[in-house]
Amino acid sequence: MSAYFLFIIFITNLLTVAPAHAATNFNTSSKETYEDFPVHEFAKSPLRDLEVPDNWQLFTDPLELYRFHDRFKDPVHEKHAIDTWKMNDYLEDCERALSEFDLNWLKYDMPMRFIRCKTVMTQFHFRNRDAGIKVFERILLAWAETKPVVYRSTSKTDADDQAYAAAMTLGDFASFYAVYYEDFDFTSDQRNSVDDYLSDWLINHNLKPETGRGRCNLKKPELFERVNDFSFDTDYCGSNRWRVGLGAVYLGLRTGNQKLFTAGNRHIEINLATIDKDGIFPAWAKKGALALSYQRQLPEVLTLLAVAYESIGYDFYEHQLPHGKKIHQVYEALFDFIYHPEKLNKYAFAFPNFAGEDVHAFDKLPLSEKWDREMIVPEVLATQSKGYVLRYRPDLLEKIDYAKRWDQKFGTWKEHIAVFVSISGIAIYEAANQNVSKIIENETNKKIETERERVRLEGEENKAAE
Repeated sequence: MSAYFLFIIFITNLLTVAPAHAATNFNTSSKETYEDFPVHEFAKSPLRDLEVPDNWQLFTDPLELYRFHDRFKDPVHEKHAIDTWKMNDYLEDCERALSEFDLNWLKYDMPMRFIRCKTVMTQFHFRNRDAGIKVFERILLAWAETKPVVYRSTSKTDADDQAYAAAMTLGDFASFYAVYYEDFDFTSDQRNSVDDYLSDWLINHNLKPETGRGRCNLKKPELFERVNDFSFDTDYCGSNRWRVGLGAVYLGLRTGNQKLFTAGNRHIEINLATIDKDGIFPAWAKKGALALSYQRQLPEVLTLLAVAYESIGYDFYEHQLPHGKKIHQVYEALFDFIYHPEKLNKYAFAFPNFAGEDVHAFDKLPLSEKWDREMIVPEVLATQSKGYVLRYRPDLLEKIDYAKRWDQKFGTWKEHIAVFVSISGIAIYEAANQNVSKIIENETNKKIETERERVRLEGEENKAAE
């Protein structure tokens, strides 16, 4: 059973979920005013000063992303199992529940169900763009009309699940919408309505918790590296801050909204500043070596950011963190500690038996078994880090030929579509660098050369026969 699935079970057992409340009972005070949010000096970096250019484009050729879909869609099917997730068992009620942000789903474990829903929807869209985009269209239009996604309710018992589902879903849908913006068949009024709703939500929610134990104490950033008293909540200091940040960065660039872009960079700065001097992201290291399956998400997140920032002329790989380490060194650390998982253990000792798993017992396993249990595939991580590999790690070049492992025999396509967010990092990286067109051009040239060689040999044979 995967570490992620065990984590979901742990959270489900930990929380006592109360019946959902009607929307009229929501407390929307968690939506503040962006101008009132603190500016965290511990996270200060050049990101907060970046500007949205006029006429921004993510792809030199917008068709390049569709070429990636068309070339790699055949093995993809949303009903194929993903580790412990049997996707054909997902609830058929996904679209309605997401559209309404149905709190009745709290009793089913709302975040887990929503993760599965958006994974299925994203994979279906990858396979069938025309039909797949319609589901996202209807949900976003429903959100813009009824504004159902509230960050926290007044209930202390269901607030954690509700807040997680809200930030996760808004952030992921925003980045998806930004990347496939032109595919959404909206009228001008509908477009404005959706843009305004998503932008307002992402700008004016600071992911500040109001219930439960203290978490994300950004007034005391040193707490992020207190290895013996790991008191902050990983979901709010980690995963969803990445998601909301990515959504705001991409949508801010797409719509030319400087305030939204800056709001996204605020979240990204905070998460980057918590990466420690060893290149470990503490929010995804709470289980020590057992956290490999979380740390493996970092390359795709960083690559998505690198592509976005490169599009406006900022070299994210050379971006320096507060303690001096650069982003390319964070990648380097990942490719080190997948071979030495025990380096993560400094963050495990507050919870040595996290979710029923013993980190000390895990340490004794062979590396191959650790990789199998924690879903570590070096070829996948190298592919998700392609920009880093090409520039800094030529020794890993042989591992980035993802096309050889994409089919059903290897099934690594499942690791590249909606693994963390509702977009494919490798698809966006390849499209931004026009690599599919280069593949097609090389194949065409090889065919031409083969045909020329065939004609030449045929001519020589004919001459010999004469």
